[in-house]
Amino acid sequence: LGGTDNVGTLLIGSFGGTGTYSLSGGALNASTSVSIGGTGTETGVLNVSGAGRLTDSGNLTVNSGSAMYLSGGTLSVNNLIVNGQFNWTTGTLNINGLQTTTIGTGGPFGSVFTLGSGQNLNLYNSLTVNAGSLFTMNGGNLTAYSLINNGT
Repeated sequence: LGGTDNVGTLLIGSFGGTGTYSLSGGALNASTSVSIGGTGTETGVLNVSGAGRLTDSGNLTVNSGSAMYLSGGTLSVNNLIVNGQFNWTTGTLNINGLQTTTIGTGGPFGSVFTLGSGQNLNLYNSLTVNAGSLFTMNGGNLTAYSLINNGT
């Protein structure tokens, strides 16, 4: 626990394999990107919990068949791309890129998202709720440039 690791790109479960990376204390800084799993049969799991801090200056991608768990700590990314599972129970998520974060098809949270107690979502840009999608505030904290609600 403790300390800081600095990497360019972090690949978890790639090149025909599987992998798991857990961060419960200290910090990991990725200057290029983080990729969980691959585009084939490769699978990966990333766990950020406790006092762990992961900062990704590029895209954090959760590929199909892979998973990201945020259960405490802080995850800071430029862009969050979820094609697998993103499971968030507690902690802080900072999305610092210029793109709008979407609740709806293709967005990192899916079409139904509840920001619950112990969850802090900080967006550099806007949060858009697409038509037919549902966003619920239930004790969590949201900071965004703007909120565009086309859903419920």
